[in-house]
Amino acid sequence: MRIRTRFGLAMSGVAAASFLSAWFVSSLVSANVIMDMQREVQRRSAGALGAAAAAALRPGATPTDVLRQFVRFLPAVAPNVEYAYVEAADGSILMHTDPAAERSPKGAWNPAPGTADFAKAASDAKGTVATAHVGAPADLDAFVARRVRSILLPSIVLFGAIGAVMSLILGFGLSHLMVRPIARLAEAAEEVGRGDLAVEVPVDSSDEVGELSGRFNDMVERLRSLDEMKAKFIASVSHDLRSPLAAIKMSLDFLLRDDADSDKILPQHRRTLATVVDGASRLSVFVSNILDAAKIDAGRMDYRLEPVRLETVARRLEELYAAAARERRIDVDLSVPADLPPALADAERLERVLANLLSNALKFTGPGGTIRLRARSDGGGLLLSVSDTGEGIPAEDLPRLFKPFEQAHGDGRDASGRHGTGLGLYIVKDSVESMGGTVSLESTYGKGTTVTVRLPAAGAAPAPAGPPPSGTVPPRPRAGRPAKVLVLDDDYASAEILKQILESKGYEPVASRDGRRTLELALREKPDAIVMDVQLRTAGGVDMMLALRENAATSKIPVLLCSAAPDLREIEPALAAGASCFLSKPVQAMELDLRIREALSGGS
Repeated sequence: MRIRTRFGLAMSGVAAASFLSAWFVSSLVSANVIMDMQREVQRRSAGALGAAAAAALRPGATPTDVLRQFVRFLPAVAPNVEYAYVEAADGSILMHTDPAAERSPKGAWNPAPGTADFAKAASDAKGTVATAHVGAPADLDAFVARRVRSILLPSIVLFGAIGAVMSLILGFGLSHLMVRPIARLAEAAEEVGRGDLAVEVPVDSSDEVGELSGRFNDMVERLRSLDEMKAKFIASVSHDLRSPLAAIKMSLDFLLRDDADSDKILPQHRRTLATVVDGASRLSVFVSNILDAAKIDAGRMDYRLEPVRLETVARRLEELYAAAARERRIDVDLSVPADLPPALADAERLERVLANLLSNALKFTGPGGTIRLRARSDGGGLLLSVSDTGEGIPAEDLPRLFKPFEQAHGDGRDASGRHGTGLGLYIVKDSVESMGGTVSLESTYGKGTTVTVRLPAAGAAPAPAGPPPSGTVPPRPRAGRPAKVLVLDDDYASAEILKQILESKGYEPVASRDGRRTLELALREKPDAIVMDVQLRTAGGVDMMLALRENAATSKIPVLLCSAAPDLREIEPALAAGASCFLSKPVQAMELDLRIREALSGGS
């Protein structure tokens, strides 16, 4: 039962009890007053009869029939009078309500035993001439009490009912007025629990509840400040952790695949570099999972749904994990038809989902095992599954796998003895469901695990992209020189590796770490394209885009955005301001080359 109901009933009970108690006490007092009045009536009747007798029996007066009539009709006009008579000085009865008793000698007539007799002497100057008697029932008090009850009981019931209704109205009205501020606090607390920190409770009293409301508002304001600090911290940590990791991965990828001297790397050094790639990839997944989990808990995970080709995402991830799989002698079997319709998803989040699933599969699959990545159409959606021949998951552990920090193995170790965070499947489930899909897991302990993701389809499949232009032929938008690309990145390692990638593809890169000089550099260097980190510390991506687009000399230069910690609240306005595309770090050399050529081709 709610406090409001309990308080209302309590108040109603107290009011009803008080009302009925007051009515009962007043009824008792009224009954006593009525009985006293009845006795007073008897005495006054006797007194009146005595006075009449004294007047009628005074010396020289003759008793009249008026006195007799008065005696006879006294029981009819006076309540509770049993009899009335006038007794002469010698004891004989002169007049009586019963005519047969008149002129009876002394002692010939006596009232019934127990009758209450009220006597009043009628005297003159010489003494008592007669005595007037008025008799009342022996049980006068009980008789009056019965009469009182017969009158009061219906009124008690009636007024009791009225009092109960009024008490309920009064009780619940008072409870509503008194509990309403507490109810407002409860509703506001519920809103805060759902993540709405803009709520504020009105303070309309100076009592304890008003003070509590004020303290609550202060607490929400403090929570709002802490939430803003947390958001800034997450953004800062995302940038500071992911940027160097992205630079490491881009450098390793460039060194192993795109560098002109990559074939000179000795096999033992290539194995060492593959171990570094694996460690960087795992660390990147761990960092991404921790930061994504913080965003999910804070309700700040953003999604940009668009058509996404599953084959493109799958191929990119296959390349990313190929070195680690080869190092551990694990086969990766990819089967994603090129003619599948695109999925309606967030490309960045979908890549994270598959990265988590592939990372888990690699962790719990031993040497000689197989990991399969499959995709197919299923009615109005697409099914994407990652299966492995690893350890499998005990049946008792299955229900808790999608919870944060929960793992199938008690110590959190994988097949190679390494620890995990227990956040991967939690993020997978939240991300897939936020994109309108579902995720399911099947596992047989000792045989392997299959995770299936179902996503909505976006429509007809776009034409497959052709092979990217060869990087050996430098792009020349203007005759006589390679295309100049301005690189803006406040992370030194990222800027340097982007320069190396661009140089290897035949571009003329110019790098800067100061975003505030973007417009100045663009005017001075006159680049053919700009590659810019959207989360520069010295300047915002949207501000830089607007500044470039508002200047006639730079308004047509294509701008490619990139970031290791993408935030849709910054990316989408920058794209709307005129950016050509967005690339997520670590940027693949082939993709960067392709996107720049597309941008230059579109701008020519």
